[in-house]
Amino acid sequence: MKKRIIVILFCLGLLFGLTAVAAQAINHISTVELSVDVPVHGEMPAKPVVSTDKVTVYAYEWYLNDNKLFYGETFEGGNTYTLKVRLSTLDEFMESVSVKVNGLNAAVKSVDNGKKGLLFVIDYYVTPLGYTLSFDPGYGSGVMAPMTGKTSYILPECTFTPPSGKEFRYWQVESISGEFRPGENVILSGNTTARAVWGTPSGRTRVYEVLATSNISSIPVLYGSIKTPEITVTKGAPAYVLSDSANLRWQKKENGVWVTQNGRFTAGEWRAETQVRIDRDAAKQYELGDPFTLKVDGVLWESKNNGEPYVYHDYSMILVCSPSYIIKDDPTVQPPKDVTNVNLAVYGYTLGASANNAGITCDQEGVSVSEVQFMEAVDSDNDGNPDGSKPAERFEAGKIYAVSFALKAKEGYDISLLDMLSVKCNNEQTFGAYDSNNEVYRGVYSLVPFDVCTVSFASGGGSGTMYSVTVEKGLYTLPQNGFTPPKDKQFKAWSVGGNHLSPGSSITLTGNVTLTAVWEDAVSVHTCKLEAVEKVAPTCTVEGKDSYYRCKDCGKLYTDAEGKNEIKDLSSWGKLELVDHADKNTDGKCDACGFAMTASTTPAETEPQTETVEATDEASVEETEKSTDAPTEATGEPSEDDSPSDSEGSLLWVFIAIPIGFVGGVLATILILRRKTKK
Repeated sequence: MKKRIIVILFCLGLLFGLTAVAAQAINHISTVELSVDVPVHGEMPAKPVVSTDKVTVYAYEWYLNDNKLFYGETFEGGNTYTLKVRLSTLDEFMESVSVKVNGLNAAVKSVDNGKKGLLFVIDYYVTPLGYTLSFDPGYGSGVMAPMTGKTSYILPECTFTPPSGKEFRYWQVESISGEFRPGENVILSGNTTARAVWGTPSGRTRVYEVLATSNISSIPVLYGSIKTPEITVTKGAPAYVLSDSANLRWQKKENGVWVTQNGRFTAGEWRAETQVRIDRDAAKQYELGDPFTLKVDGVLWESKNNGEPYVYHDYSMILVCSPSYIIKDDPTVQPPKDVTNVNLAVYGYTLGASANNAGITCDQEGVSVSEVQFMEAVDSDNDGNPDGSKPAERFEAGKIYAVSFALKAKEGYDISLLDMLSVKCNNEQTFGAYDSNNEVYRGVYSLVPFDVCTVSFASGGGSGTMYSVTVEKGLYTLPQNGFTPPKDKQFKAWSVGGNHLSPGSSITLTGNVTLTAVWEDAVSVHTCKLEAVEKVAPTCTVEGKDSYYRCKDCGKLYTDAEGKNEIKDLSSWGKLELVDHADKNTDGKCDACGFAMTASTTPAETEPQTETVEATDEASVEETEKSTDAPTEATGEPSEDDSPSDSEGSLLWVFIAIPIGFVGGVLATILILRRKTKK
């Protein structure tokens, strides 16, 4: 038996040991092999395929000059493309791992992620198709060498000799519509010829170079407001540089693309884009020359279209871009809080009110409102359409009003993102824009014209005049009567739609309405002259009466000297009850009335009686009996119900007997087995 146990333990130990060894057996990869479709002109990039066991392609990207190719883009001949691949494995890459793609060595950039990740790159040159671009002098003369070996070309400057009295205008490329100037790129689908097109000079003086000074370098500041610079031309006039907010745009490079920005400067690469122009009368004598250059503060700006301006009979222009400005991040500089929505409310805009008492409130704590001006529309030519405005003095019916305002950000806030959709007044859209130069949002809100009606007054038989009033529709408070009543009449109420309403009542106006005076018989006015009536004290035989007041003229009775509380029934008011008989001389008779005083007339002292209430509700009696028999909480003595019942006692013995029986059975089994072993 002991030998069996030893053998089992040995096998278990061997099994666990082999499992641990197997868990530590990890493959260290020293070489990875992949294959990929070699880039071909006009085809889209392909995904590499790995052939090494337990290695997968986690991600891959194709690049041209650090610009990633996206889905749908194709390779172009004559360029070198870089394939970047990240591999992953469940085993481990060796630090000295080598990677081969199509049998060629790739450059391993890193082994990371606990040696389970690998990054490598490999370059591929795309062979061009080899189309030839030839040049035709047109009406000019001379020779220009053809360009070969590519599918796209940057058009060169024209070196042909122009015809007499002509100058070069543009290249006309065979099979491609449009005018192409030197520096532009053309993509060929076969051998192509570019023909020179000539034109007669305009005879205008050409401006080839513009010099200017500005404050532009001080504007790009981290979290600073995007403003338009001040640019002053010092050489090259009448050419000028557009520097207003509508034309000069600040751009930030995002994923290799320049994107126009609003608001504030953030960390990154920035530049300004605008135009240089010659306009209006100056364009009759001057035009921008080709090639054109612009220097601001001594720094050359990039001229678009390879420096060739667009020249027309009434103007000439060219797009230009400033050098890049790099804004570095600074954790110590906190950005302001962006305000993206503002709700305004107009107050004091009511019919007949003074415009000086009206204004605008704002619910945004980071914004202040200023420059509030209420304006009245003016129709100077009486054609029914407003063509101007003037400051409003008092709000009147039938006129059109608007209010202009300016919003400014408080310290630590930024409102540069506000626009017409995010600024509302009275929950309606406003019109306006953010002025970056002054860091203020200027807006205008068109006020709703007053919806009015006329309230007229009719005397209803009275005399005098009450003039009609023009009021806003809605709640209206009825005024006091202004008519003179007919003889022996007095004003009772206003008649409105068949109802009689007193002054001060409110009605809802939905249109024109007439209030008619209603009269009633006049009531004579009498002023009571009150005199006091003394109090009458009660006796044992006669009731008394409290004091009161009586009018000498009309006889009305009152409880007070002011005559506010009238006594309608004197007989039942102010009674004073009889008093008890009194026998102070103890002669057995009442001192006041002689009434015989006996024992029966003396109030007897009654003993307190205990009221006995018989219980008639059987349930209540039973509850009383139970509560009497039950022990109180204070004693803590158990009642008979708290002692275990016979059945509970029986169950207790069962739980005691079961384990005793089980132990006895086990002991009996052991004894039997021992006896059998001895036999």
